[in-house]
Amino acid sequence: MPARAPLRHAFPVAVAALVALQLGLALHFAPPEVLFGGRPVLQIASDAPVTQVARGVEALDDHFAGWSYDVRRSAGGPSGTAWDVRSPAWTLTAWALSRLGVPDAPAHAAFLGLAHLLAPWAVFAAVLLLGLGRWTAWTAGLLATSLWYFDAHAHWSWWSGRAGWALAAFLAPLALALVLRWAREPRRTRAVAAGAMLAVLPLVHVAALLPLLPALAAVAFARGPQPSRRRWPGALIMTGLVVAANAWWVWAALRGGGGGSLPDATGGGLSLLLADLFGFIGPDPLVSGVISNRTVFRLLVLAAAAATLVRWYREHDFRFGPFAWGVGGTLAAAYLGDYVPGLASLGTYGFLLFAATLAVPPAAATLVELVRGFDPRALPQRTVLLLAVAGVVALPAAARDVIYFFPEAVPDPRPPANSPVGQIGFIDTPHVSFRHEAPERDFAGVAGWVRAHWDGTGRIAVHGPLLAEYLLWATDAPILGGRAPRLPYVRPTFGPAGGLPTDPPPSPEELRDYLRTYAVSLVITWFHAFPPDRFGEVLVPVARLPAGHVVYRSREAPSWFAENSGLVRASTSRLEVHGVDAYRDVVLRFHWHPRLRCRPQCRLVREPVPGDPAGFLRIPTPHPSSMYIDNAY
Repeated sequence: MPARAPLRHAFPVAVAALVALQLGLALHFAPPEVLFGGRPVLQIASDAPVTQVARGVEALDDHFAGWSYDVRRSAGGPSGTAWDVRSPAWTLTAWALSRLGVPDAPAHAAFLGLAHLLAPWAVFAAVLLLGLGRWTAWTAGLLATSLWYFDAHAHWSWWSGRAGWALAAFLAPLALALVLRWAREPRRTRAVAAGAMLAVLPLVHVAALLPLLPALAAVAFARGPQPSRRRWPGALIMTGLVVAANAWWVWAALRGGGGGSLPDATGGGLSLLLADLFGFIGPDPLVSGVISNRTVFRLLVLAAAAATLVRWYREHDFRFGPFAWGVGGTLAAAYLGDYVPGLASLGTYGFLLFAATLAVPPAAATLVELVRGFDPRALPQRTVLLLAVAGVVALPAAARDVIYFFPEAVPDPRPPANSPVGQIGFIDTPHVSFRHEAPERDFAGVAGWVRAHWDGTGRIAVHGPLLAEYLLWATDAPILGGRAPRLPYVRPTFGPAGGLPTDPPPSPEELRDYLRTYAVSLVITWFHAFPPDRFGEVLVPVARLPAGHVVYRSREAPSWFAENSGLVRASTSRLEVHGVDAYRDVVLRFHWHPRLRCRPQCRLVREPVPGDPAGFLRIPTPHPSSMYIDNAY
């Protein structure tokens, strides 16, 4: 007995070690001083920028609606819709915290912190619900932590602003486990638990149920121990909960407008399969991630899961069908999506993350069985030798994937500039560690200049998406630039969301037309993009700001009116027009949207604009001299 006493505490100690590991990694990659330091977290390719969430919070406060007509972004258009934020839960979290008095930036970043804390433990809980044992749950938690931080696709997803998609993938095994638990014993309480979890997934990411459809279909059509008629009440309960919890944002998104590929990626092809197998960057770096393609932990999980699935198939285990269809269906969609009409538009390569997380529970079961039944003395000598060779190959590969994300702990491997090895590019170049970061401090200086010098007339065209997003968050100025809206009718002529082109630059005539069309008063660029000898008749430089930013002023005074004249006051979801000639049509340089309404006794029609599918706002006669344009939601 004394010899076995320490084993009683082995599991609690192991859980404490896993907690310490996970918290340590979370604190490293999501530093509290960044998340709660008072500045927004802006990363490349962010699909839930702070301004989108902020506009959603503002709409919830003012109208209890999930989106607004944003007069400050892209010459007016919907902002904060679920199609853009992609995670209604992100907006709801920020709104709830703001109601408690939390400042905007920490309220927005709190969702990122929650994602880091919840992801591995959701998989841990799923394994317990599946009845695979506590050590299997611990192993699953360790594998999930490894995937979250050291798999290229998972790390790229949460780092680049797609934390909703990443978190939904790690919640998927828990949802499937709850559904399986209900299928084995269809009680109403279990149906409520499973339905609640399924209802949460679309709130975390609007497309999160799509990758689960093969697994859920396998549950629906499987022959369980209970008659199928006993499942109908539970199925109705689950469906009702999903619809009730998500109807509000679906309705708002449809009224606000929507479109685009849902899971934030592209359709998959066999070239991406080869890239993942051999660790290459895929043909489109923005898909596989602009980081080295680290896939060892993902491949380990998938291979170990395959072994358990084979055993479950032979044993007629009820878990085989849902997990085989769940993993196999998402893998097929990820790599064959380009070859199936309609699937590529859904961004099916993003399903790969769901395939990896759904494979974690069976993979953990395989690894635990290997450890429990491993006795090197009973194995043939050749088997021991093969295992040793495999370990020598696999362990360094896994270590390299881990070390890659801690470049600050590794000496710089670059040879001298005149080294032939360096010239032919065999040595990796230094890279960032892909931690959450606040915007550059120079951005605050630019925002301070805008607040001090923008006089309220005209828009500001900004080159550089992260700077534009920061100015949208930090100032009240209307900005052209930033992340391109997903709605096709809110994209001005030049560049994404009205950002200025620099390669190749426009001609002076094109630039003058652009500035006039979108009522631009100031232009902020990263560098001296418009030399005075060519653009001197269009722009005049007025300031040099930190980090090489240059501010130009348009030589032509901007006007919010393309036809008529008067005074315009613009605020979120509202335009006030005063002092216009009541006997002439009014055309405002704000994008048309079908939910806008004009009062009193006036109406809105779309005014075509060359190169801009959205068009502007025309108020035909008769109309009064003062009018109000509101978002009717």
